Amino acid sequence: MDSPGGSSFPSGLLSGGASPSGDEGFFPFVLERRDSFLGGGPGPEEPEDLALQLQQKEKDLLLAAELGKMLLERNEELRRQLETLNTQHLEREERLQQENHELRRGLAARGAEWEARAVELEGDVEALRAQLGEQRSEQQDSGRERARALSELSEQNLRLSQQLAQASRTEQELQRELDTLRGQCQTQTLAGAELRTRLESLQAENQMLQDRRQDLETQIRGLREEVDKGQGRLQTTHEELLLLRRERKEHKLELERARFEAGEALSTLRRLQRRVSELEEESRLQDAEVSGTSLQTELAHSLDSDQDQDQHVNECEGAQSILSPEIQEASSPQPSVQEESLEPPKKRASLSPVEILEQKEAEVARLQDEVGEGMVLDAKAQGVPFFLISTVQPTPQ
Repeated sequence: MDSPGGSSFPSGLLSGGASPSGDEGFFPFVLERRDSFLGGGPGPEEPEDLALQLQQKEKDLLLAAELGKMLLERNEELRRQLETLNTQHLEREERLQQENHELRRGLAARGAEWEARAVELEGDVEALRAQLGEQRSEQQDSGRERARALSELSEQNLRLSQQLAQASRTEQELQRELDTLRGQCQTQTLAGAELRTRLESLQAENQMLQDRRQDLETQIRGLREEVDKGQGRLQTTHEELLLLRRERKEHKLELERARFEAGEALSTLRRLQRRVSELEEESRLQDAEVSGTSLQTELAHSLDSDQDQDQHVNECEGAQSILSPEIQEASSPQPSVQEESLEPPKKRASLSPVEILEQKEAEVARLQDEVGEGMVLDAKAQGVPFFLISTVQPTPQ
């Protein structure tokens, strides 16, 4: 015969070990992720990378779904265990009642036999009653445990429903954040492509500007060389100009001296002509008795002096004829510098000193203009302001 205390409820269920709040190992994932879902503990460190943040949130969503599924399965398992315990309790109670009924029938059938053992049986009955009381108390305790387990399961179901609702809201928020982040990623991708295109265009423009800068530097070096050459030619021409000016002054002095000598020769010629006229008058007025010899001698002497005067006058007139074309050529318009430069050397050598001087002055002015233009181009290429360029330009001599 089975004793009432032979089979008992599992110690874990009666002591509350099956309750989620009593055994922490019963729900391993609840304790690990409770703070992250309910907002109660320090949150995880936010990843700096956007892709890692998205992966972490997707893992949290999958873990929440698995936790809800696991809790539902555990709740179903606890419900099945409770039904099993109720079935076992009913079977045990029926077995005990059947045993009690059999004992009563044995007592009625064997009343005579049991009377001898009444005292012993009464003791057994008392013991059985005590056991029955214990069993009833155990049943009451198991009922209280069952009620407590049911209340805990209800609370657990309520918490699970709240967690599922919170997980659903979190999932929606994460989905919205995911959509927002995807839009930001697409925008950043488009902006990056546009920036790469703009960077390539700027690099091409920079290369073109560098090539143009090299060309300008080459031109500037060429212009500087030309300016240096022009300055050398200008210096040479300036020295030649000074030499020609000195020669012109000397020619002017010679011209004035020749004019002065020509004027003196003309005045002497006039005096001689007057003297001849006087002599002719005197010769007509002289007495016929004057010997022809003396007259012839005087006439011969006069003729000799006249020939000397005529020769001197011819020399003066030749000097004037030589000087007058030079003066006319000096007063006439001068040809351009380019035409003079194209003339053969013999023709230029035949020019007068005044013309050579004027040609040199024109060439000096042209060289000064070329030097000024080269300096202006060089200053513009180097970015010098306009008011400084005007002060750098050379002034004509």
